[in-house]
Amino acid sequence: MNSQPADIYRVIEITERIHNTIISDFPMPDLPLNQRQVSILWFVFHHQESSINDVARHFYISKSTASQAVSHLEKEQFLERTVNPVNRREVILQLLERGQYWKTKFKEAERQLHEKYFSKIPQEDVDKMQEALENIQAIVEKEKSKN
Repeated sequence: MNSQPADIYRVIEITERIHNTIISDFPMPDLPLNQRQVSILWFVFHHQESSINDVARHFYISKSTASQAVSHLEKEQFLERTVNPVNRREVILQLLERGQYWKTKFKEAERQLHEKYFSKIPQEDVDKMQEALENIQAIVEKEKSKN
């Protein structure tokens, strides 16, 4: 039996509510960054040597918008653009000392969130969620490749 649109939207709504609740509980320090800049910084934490193009693709934003956000992160000395030593035509994003410091802070906050919420989810439920999300991802990628 196939899912109904209302069921899928309900899942999305629940996911957004969970996300918003967790974010409001996240021990976010006072940073001179807006939410997009924090998200991009988080992305760079988890995707070392990413490029402006990677950021733009990941967040579904233009390269110009990604570049503006990265420029602010550079100005605030969280990261810098450097030439990729493997492909000298590519510019990659690397964390500066301030970025490394906040990466450590965010990792600690992630650990606290895991202890408070995620560690309480039975492994069987995590496995089911992972399988369902992988199925959704496969369907989306298959449909997108048709276009």
